[in-house]
Amino acid sequence: MRVAIGSDHAGFELKEAVKGFLSAEHHELLDVGTYSQDPVDYADYAAAVGDALREHKAERGIILCGSGVGASVAANRIPGIRAGLCHDTYSAHQGVEHDDMHVLVLGGRVVGSELARELIHALLNAHFSGEERHLRRLAKVTALENRLRALQVFGQSVWLGYIKHSLIRSAELRRMIDADGLRGMTSNPAIFENAVRGSSDYRDILEAPAARMTDAKTLYEQLAIRDIQDAADVLQPVYERTSTRDGYVSLEVSPLLAHDAAATLTEGRRLWQAVGRDNLMIKVPATRLRASAVSR
Repeated sequence: MRVAIGSDHAGFELKEAVKGFLSAEHHELLDVGTYSQDPVDYADYAAAVGDALREHKAERGIILCGSGVGASVAANRIPGIRAGLCHDTYSAHQGVEHDDMHVLVLGGRVVGSELARELIHALLNAHFSGEERHLRRLAKVTALENRLRALQVFGQSVWLGYIKHSLIRSAELRRMIDADGLRGMTSNPAIFENAVRGSSDYRDILEAPAARMTDAKTLYEQLAIRDIQDAADVLQPVYERTSTRDGYVSLEVSPLLAHDAAATLTEGRRLWQAVGRDNLMIKVPATRLRASAVSR
């Protein structure tokens, strides 16, 4: 199992002992520090372990400080992180089975290396039960942090029905993915029309000399394809992490082809090639003829 481990100076000695027996048991370790007994702040290393889990560099986390209390408080401030201060094996095991805990916090000045070994074994050998009562309780806990993220506990995916160049290129889209659990984006010509009218994001395309010689459909596709590609790149980790279940960006075929199944199919394939992203979803507004195109 991939385990991220971090400590402040007070937990350093126990961290080194923990690393020794985890390595001997062939776990893959990510040590985020600290690397000496020089005084440091526990919050920095709680954040480093939390980031490792959020970025899927590790499956479980272990944080150590003097008592464990400070590191536990810090870790639980990180969106999506569920950490438990456990000094008995029952809590370490049940914390995972019932509460989907994935970070164990230990007091380096409270427990010894042998008890730490037992606690970590309890953590690593436990699995979240997924029972309805635990899902319900976990959703309520998650809702205290972010109501949108609580939907994921029940297998629901939140998509954003909006797209805009500055949203994609700024840190905001990544924040929505990390903090709010955003799983996808949808677009259509009306959404792009609102984005163009309400911002200066597209001046580089619309005010270029070549734009005067270009028809409206071609200009629309230039700006739409650029945004779709950029958004798909930002959502690519979600696409991979969810085994292609989520992480898509949609692009709609022209509504002018609503009654032409063959042209709809040709248009969808052309847009797919133009965007060139695996996590593109070609959206086909529903008509009877278009349903036959989708079935092909």
